[in-house]
Amino acid sequence: MHGRFETPVEVYIGLGFPRQVESAREAYEVLMEWPRERRGPAHGAAIEACFAAMGGKHDAESARNAFETFAVARGILAEPALAAAVQDAAEEWLRG
Repeated sequence: MHGRFETPVEVYIGLGFPRQVESAREAYEVLMEWPRERRGPAHGAAIEACFAAMGGKHDAESARNAFETFAVARGILAEPALAAAVQDAAEEWLRG
């Protein structure tokens, strides 16, 4: 499939379940559904990169990198998001 990522980007969206985003098209869909008030500066760059990759004007890995940058900025990239959740739970437990 054109625009397929070499390695999927795992993000937490919706009800907090992990989702494997495997292509520029899937990333574009996630980005388009993202609430306008929560988009931030990395959103536009990721939209453009994914759209260009879907049209064959950019490679899929450029789109992947832009999408991952967006995911990190929004705190939804699976590994850092999970680490933050564990840290929050540990701090809450310590507060008693």
